[in-house]
Amino acid sequence: QRQKYDVILSHDKQFRDIKSKVIGDGEMNGAIVLVSCPVDRPVGAYVNSKGLSPSQIEAKLEQYGRNEIKIPTPKIFDLLKQQLLSPLAIFQVFCAILWMLDEYWQYTLFTLFSIVALEATTCFQ
Repeated sequence: QRQKYDVILSHDKQFRDIKSKVIGDGEMNGAIVLVSCPVDRPVGAYVNSKGLSPSQIEAKLEQYGRNEIKIPTPKIFDLLKQQLLSPLAIFQVFCAILWMLDEYWQYTLFTLFSIVALEATTCFQ
């Protein structure tokens, strides 16, 4: 079961009640406390629950902000470099160089092109 936590800011009324349990710089920053789940209500209370009202939603949005995360998209050349430095790609290039030393330069060029094309296809996915 997941535990839920709540943030209580230092200027909230509830902070005075838990002030003795706060560790560190809680006086200045507030505290994070474990939320106790209400399990003592009758089943009907849970079935008929409607969730937060629009005003409560606005208050929570103002207090916590939107629940979103922005992940920057990596550049394609960084991904390609990472793919080409993988052990398998390095081994394939090494084998292609060995083929070139045996004077199969056309096969080597095709193999190197195929390696880069395969790794680029992986990056675009």
